[in-house]
Amino acid sequence: DGVKVVVADKECGITRLRRERRAERAQSRELGYLPKTTFMNVAEETCEFCLECTTRTGCPGLKVVGTDYGPKMQTDLSWCVDDGACAKIYACPAFEQVTITRKQPARSGDEFVNLNDIPEAPRPVHADQPVWRCHLAGVGGMGIGVATSILVTAGNAMGYEVRFFDKKGLAIRNGSVYSQLLFTRTGKSPVNTPIIPWGKADLLLGVDLVEALRSVDPVQPYRVADPDQTAAVVNTALTPTILSLMGRDDFKVEDLEPQLRRQVHDDRYFGFNVGDLCERLLDSKLYGNIMMLGMAYQAGYIPLTLEVLEDAIRTIIPHEIERNLRAFHIGRKIVVRPDLFVVEARHRYESSRQAFRRKTNMLRAQYGGKKNKNRVARQFRILLRRTFEATRGATVPDELRRDVVIRAYDCVIWGGIKYAQQYCDALVDIFHKDSQNPRDYAVTRAVVHNLAKVMLIKDEPYVAAMLTSPEKHKRDQRRYKVNPARGDKLTYKHYNRPEFVLFGRSIRFELRTRDWQLRLMKRFRFLRHLLPGWHKRERLFRDWYVHMLEQAEWQSDADYAKWLVVLSVPEDVTGYREVRYPKMDAAKAKAEAILSEAPEDKSPTDQPPIVVSLSDRVMTHS
Repeated sequence: DGVKVVVADKECGITRLRRERRAERAQSRELGYLPKTTFMNVAEETCEFCLECTTRTGCPGLKVVGTDYGPKMQTDLSWCVDDGACAKIYACPAFEQVTITRKQPARSGDEFVNLNDIPEAPRPVHADQPVWRCHLAGVGGMGIGVATSILVTAGNAMGYEVRFFDKKGLAIRNGSVYSQLLFTRTGKSPVNTPIIPWGKADLLLGVDLVEALRSVDPVQPYRVADPDQTAAVVNTALTPTILSLMGRDDFKVEDLEPQLRRQVHDDRYFGFNVGDLCERLLDSKLYGNIMMLGMAYQAGYIPLTLEVLEDAIRTIIPHEIERNLRAFHIGRKIVVRPDLFVVEARHRYESSRQAFRRKTNMLRAQYGGKKNKNRVARQFRILLRRTFEATRGATVPDELRRDVVIRAYDCVIWGGIKYAQQYCDALVDIFHKDSQNPRDYAVTRAVVHNLAKVMLIKDEPYVAAMLTSPEKHKRDQRRYKVNPARGDKLTYKHYNRPEFVLFGRSIRFELRTRDWQLRLMKRFRFLRHLLPGWHKRERLFRDWYVHMLEQAEWQSDADYAKWLVVLSVPEDVTGYREVRYPKMDAAKAKAEAILSEAPEDKSPTDQPPIVVSLSDRVMTHS
């Protein structure tokens, strides 16, 4: 009974981060670059997209990316603070710490952006108003308070009577943050509150699209926009909410942006993917708020002069002044020439021929020693040629062929060319069954993805091979702008929790490994035969699925639909060990329940259409 006391005996994460960033800025000013930096990274190859990391940490420093195997998790370099919370849960071996060592400054993405030809901004559309109101919407970490401080400082310098307030809370976990401010001309009837009445905002600055929409939602207490009055500058980059990272919610920019446009002035809307552009040009999304101020100024939506805005940026952000001023002027340039900053993907999907060439070259590089003389690459090429010859005369989408190439390659890495041949032979068998009465080859599509899913058991040798693959290293070099020719070096510290079964006893321990250790471990595939209890449940699940493939037969649309569901059950099996095992049991139970159902007496015309949903596999090597 009585007062309870909780004592935190560790430095606050916010103060630690600020202290470390001050030290980094001082070192960067002295040397012109940071000689050593560390980041948390997710090896997409080993990520199972089980969402354990997001569910157990709720960390906004994680994001979803598209890969050859569908959506996977990755760290967002703009928000990740490298505290290691995601790795400490030991849900999977995908988390690793990367250290970048440099001998000279990295090349910046904005070094070729010409900012000398920006014309003067037009006269502000609100220049003659006695009162000007602005609503800034975003989430914690986006710099809403910093942008408000710049506008307040600039407004005071212009002689306005300025009132404002900030709503803060849950800033560290992507909580909603907004500011409202009021400029009143001196000598005019002052307004005593900065709170914006219903529909009276002159400018909506939406650094986050979802929060910008919240500010125009009629059920919210602060609906500030009006189609006859409100101008809007909006960042259309997708910032996931915690619920979307946990797989409980989802939304798309193309669905949300039209809703916002209907609530603001039709001729005073400017939307742009500022977040991704900032990351590409300035290495961080954290400059997005300053860039959007430049956009709003150049569009004529802010009743301030260029000089007072630049002086306010220097005053409020005394560190990295030149970088922030450059972000501000890049925002101005976007309004003038938005076409210069839009990068369209050259290929949404890599063709199967390109994938075949890429994977063959990878095998040649990995197994092309003097003894092998490209033997493995040659066998792989022959295997796929025979596999695709079996589909001659059938209309098979190139995307599906590409998926076969990638998964057959991974089967070679897992168990050699014979293992890949087992995968391809099973595909050919199911294709021949499917082609007798083709229904867009829905079953074949399901088996291409799910057979590889159960065959590619992520045991210790295979995980080690994926974590040290040349393709992964090249992708990481691009991600962190590491150029070995300039003296850059990238080193890894992997968070592993290996498990072995010896004499019927499971042994598991936490281990932080280096690349040289993993290169040694990937050669230990023989342990699969020496340790029969090693990953036994995954092996049994694989064998059960292969048996289902052999048993698959159908005569009617109803049977076909039933087998399509059965052969698709591994889709929901994700994660490692304790996370994965209940899902495997549930998948088997679901399939067996479907197969035990009595056949329905329906004609094919009475059956509902078969709808096949395939997640986008975004080409990441274009």
